[in-house]
Amino acid sequence: MKGALSLIDIEIRGVQMPHEFTLGEVYFPPLLVVAFVAYLATNLISAVAAKIGVYHSISAPALFELSVFVLVSALLGLILPFV
Repeated sequence: MKGALSLIDIEIRGVQMPHEFTLGEVYFPPLLVVAFVAYLATNLISAVAAKIGVYHSISAPALFELSVFVLVSALLGLILPFV
């Protein structure tokens, strides 16, 4: 079919699907791994921000933490297929 995108075309263009991570005999989906690492990174960023006093100038700290979590998880999602 002309114009249709097949799985072979996607594989040839170098697009890789993230695969499951295994720990022993347990399979973890990539989104769970990204969310866990993003949660740890967000806690680290929040602790550093609290130490240097960034929270004094932020009106909604919970929204700040949620935004950092979303940004970190998006960045990890972009990096994940290359790991």
